[in-house]
Amino acid sequence: MAEAICDALLEASSAAACPLTEQVLADRFGVSRTPVREILSRLEDDGIIERRQRKGIQLRRPSPKELVELYDLRALLEGYAARHVALRATPDDIEHLAACAECFTRCRKDGDDPGCEEANIQFHHKLVALAGNDLLRKIMDRFNIIRRAFRITHGLPADARDRDTPYPHEDLVEMIRQGNADACEAFMQAHILRAKDILLQKVLGFRLALDDGRQAFSSRSQAKSPNRQREKDTSR
Repeated sequence: MAEAICDALLEASSAAACPLTEQVLADRFGVSRTPVREILSRLEDDGIIERRQRKGIQLRRPSPKELVELYDLRALLEGYAARHVALRATPDDIEHLAACAECFTRCRKDGDDPGCEEANIQFHHKLVALAGNDLLRKIMDRFNIIRRAFRITHGLPADARDRDTPYPHEDLVEMIRQGNADACEAFMQAHILRAKDILLQKVLGFRLALDDGRQAFSSRSQAKSPNRQREKDTSR
């Protein structure tokens, strides 16, 4: 129910609806106020929501410093996820991930920003799930809530910079298909850090030069020249 409550708060904030209360949430989910209060206390301790007198329950507005910390750590964790997916994914896993990547590409071609946002979330969720680490999945779920709260509370709409990237999902899927673990980790880290730079541009209100990073990335990945089977063998 915690995830459903977070979704309700995100939806209410995005639509500039009236702030929610414990009673409204309890009625919405057909439960007493006690479990709702417990969940809200956890979300408040995590810094995701805040309660203000006569203003109800609202998303807390994260600071730019928190954004930087979040994305820097997210780059490391999702890089870890990409590495492990490259080492353990089955052909069916890879096809499911490829379908998520294709959905994002279709939305991008159609100029569908909400569709791109949802497809992007689904791709990253799938990647983390395929890594097979339950603690990582829980941490990333919290990160995603904070990221969405940041966008909503700072009023940051999606634009072309969110859709166009030198680190497309399809390239990562191909690296995973090849079992290229080191390259997958480096690629995902670069992908996340570029997203951080774009979000900071929007917060600062002006454009910064974005280095596409592909040349440096290619040099790093070629130097490592990883192999799925080699890493599996040495880990035994």
